[in-house]
Amino acid sequence: MFQGNDFKNPRATTEVRIGLLLNRSKMVRLTIMDNVPAQFRDLHSMTVMKYKVVIITSINPIVFKGKLILATTPATRFYCDSTIDLIQSFIRRNKVSNHS
Repeated sequence: MFQGNDFKNPRATTEVRIGLLLNRSKMVRLTIMDNVPAQFRDLHSMTVMKYKVVIITSINPIVFKGKLILATTPATRFYCDSTIDLIQSFIRRNKVSNHS
């Protein structure tokens, strides 16, 4: 799930919201703001995988109306490298295909 605009423009800094699948049945929303949307758009435009497994650092958890919402901080970084052990483990555990 993606909400926002200009996903192909890595210079755009408008807020982006994505749904993160924590496991097969639990999804949480991540709001990407500040200068971080440009980094996310850059990563998103470079990858061609059907499913994207991403490691996200430095987020703020917020409970709003009983729901967990995650928000980025200026220190947030995204990593999308399928050779990282954590990503390989997630792919194997969830039987995710890494190709389009």
